[in-house]
Amino acid sequence: MDSLIDGDNEKDDIQNAPQSLGSFVSQGLKQMYLDQLFCDATLVVEGRRFPCHRVLLASVSPYFRVMFTSSFKESQDGEVLLKAIAPSIIQSVLNYLYLEEISLNAETAEELFIASSRLQILPLEEIISR
Repeated sequence: MDSLIDGDNEKDDIQNAPQSLGSFVSQGLKQMYLDQLFCDATLVVEGRRFPCHRVLLASVSPYFRVMFTSSFKESQDGEVLLKAIAPSIIQSVLNYLYLEEISLNAETAEELFIASSRLQILPLEEIISR
């Protein structure tokens, strides 16, 4: 009988375990992105604007880290004009970064790989190349 009680307590401990800091940060960034709160950067693609957060972009991409920490115009005004990337591809990249969702198919995989490679988003490159 004691073993059943111990098993139940272990299950309760797992369910009541505190969330990790990383989980809280991820959920917070996701919610701020969805609510467009504290966005301090804007990716501009074919006239379409994508508000986002410098800290997230810089944390996952050396490309953005250098851009936002240098004397480039983008570091001053936070607006990044991206050419030769479709708006739907940037939306997919942002969905991956904020929502941890990626939808790959034969038509978009190559474009997503090129964009993630160009923007130096290594985790996305690895997922697509698999």
